[in-house]
Amino acid sequence: ALMTVSCDEDSFLDLVPQGSLNENIMTSTEGVDLLVNAAYAALGGPEGQSWSVWCHPTSNWTYGEVRSDNAYKGGGGVGDLNEVHRMEIFDMDATNGFLDSKWYHLYCSVQRCNSALRVLNAATDEQVSGRISRIAEMKVLRAHYYFELSRLFNKIPYFDENVENDDYKYIPNNQFTREELLGKIAQEFLDAANDLPDTQSQVGRVTKNIAYAYAAKARLYQAYRQDDNNQVVAIDKQLLAEVVTLCDKVGAQGKAYTLLNDFQKLDQLEYENGVESVFAVQYSMD
Repeated sequence: ALMTVSCDEDSFLDLVPQGSLNENIMTSTEGVDLLVNAAYAALGGPEGQSWSVWCHPTSNWTYGEVRSDNAYKGGGGVGDLNEVHRMEIFDMDATNGFLDSKWYHLYCSVQRCNSALRVLNAATDEQVSGRISRIAEMKVLRAHYYFELSRLFNKIPYFDENVENDDYKYIPNNQFTREELLGKIAQEFLDAANDLPDTQSQVGRVTKNIAYAYAAKARLYQAYRQDDNNQVVAIDKQLLAEVVTLCDKVGAQGKAYTLLNDFQKLDQLEYENGVESVFAVQYSMD
């Protein structure tokens, strides 16, 4: 009898689950910060540093430096990380797992940005402090990940936060030409620049300078038009002129950029995020 009269049925049945995410939690400054930080963390690799340093590195030393003959694979012979050796000798096909890994992890990174943007778009300025800037930051990071996909794979599916997950499989990889895709990426950088501050209180967070500089880089790639064999067939001088204009804007935001007086300083901790740095991935130690 005591058990019967002491039970409040409503309070017993309507408990909020502990340790779970819901809309009220995520549409807050604290909740959004979790999603935004996850998108920033993906700059260093969405799996952290474990095997990603070698198998699908964000530095692209395998996809760029080794393939261009600026660096050798190294290791204990051609069988050690043979996938990288195959890149070195231009033996590339779909059986190379490191290509699939890079593709997969870049789309994981895109999705982190999209997840943050969905929540940010649904929230209000009162719910999330600095919401407009955070939206712009996520757009810059997403454009960065798409730029990496574009220059490594050329033909890629492109989608934003408004596309439902179930619809991804219907998006072709040839919906946009290379120039159209680079144009969309550059435009996203430019749109984001309008809503970004000149400076941020936290080192590594996206600023207006970063958006302008990356827009210039995307336009530079776009200006050199290529055929299906990746041969340059034309150069758009109007886009090149825009590159110069955008680069001029980078130095007009109150921060002066210059070269270090000693090349070796690039390898020293005290010069990280220094006078040469426009956009750098931030890492923690130990």
